[in-house]
Amino acid sequence: MMWSSMLFECFERNLSYALLHPISGMVMKQIGCNTLHNKSAFASYGIRSPEPMIKELVKKQIAKIRVRSVIDNRRFMIVLQPIFLSDGKQTVGYEALTRFTNGSYSFPHECFIDAKKVNMHRQLESAVLSCAVEELKRIPKGCYLSINISPAALLDGVLDEVLSDVPLERLVLELTEHEPVFNYAKVNRILEPFRKCGLQLAIDDVGAGYSSLWHVLQLKPDVIKIDAKFISGISDDGCKRKFVELMVNFATQVRCKVVAEGVETESELMALSRLNVNMVQGFFLGRPSSVLYSDCCTSLGHA
Repeated sequence: MMWSSMLFECFERNLSYALLHPISGMVMKQIGCNTLHNKSAFASYGIRSPEPMIKELVKKQIAKIRVRSVIDNRRFMIVLQPIFLSDGKQTVGYEALTRFTNGSYSFPHECFIDAKKVNMHRQLESAVLSCAVEELKRIPKGCYLSINISPAALLDGVLDEVLSDVPLERLVLELTEHEPVFNYAKVNRILEPFRKCGLQLAIDDVGAGYSSLWHVLQLKPDVIKIDAKFISGISDDGCKRKFVELMVNFATQVRCKVVAEGVETESELMALSRLNVNMVQGFFLGRPSSVLYSDCCTSLGHA
């Protein structure tokens, strides 16, 4: 029998596949999704391994099942990481981060990658952002909430779904930097009405890849978040200090603020304070948690 032509039917309830006879369509075997990850899985069922095209189809179907399960069963939670003034003593905001539960994904980015592969990024980001925005109810007045969105989800109209009846003046929208923006004009048109109502825009992980200064210049953000690799060891690295200094000077000229990400030592915090960085964030100051810091906060606009 030509197993390269067999069909795979997905059973989403129990996360398994059925191997269907290519002619009769009858179920011949039912295999769990985890089993299909193993190269020898098909051989163990007495079936020759499918051709690469079929293998890729299986991988995509598995990804679709896993992402759908995450969304439908809400197999994720929102944790908050505090953001401080540069002295590290006063909380000004919190970044909402996603953690996936019940062993669905070991690392958060894996689920978003899967969702992108199977064209479910809009549904996943909408679900996550809706939950993230709910955290505003727990955050002290005067503090802001920073939420993340990909350019693709932004262009797909996710903001219209999740930001209705939300106090936009308390939100910072971080445009994730892991994919390029091909149409800056359209992104700016989508953001314009929200920004006019108080929403502030941040460019995440500046320096890590696609964003660069051109990204910043095209979108004119209110906040620039410097990637952690420029902060690690900054107290002993003159080149990193010069880069951050240039970013701070640039931000001052264009009237936006700078957040240094990935602060992990006291010496890094002190170096950033001397460089007049506006805000800092990192494990040294506070790890992502469901428990809030109870500091009295100041607003972003006066930080």
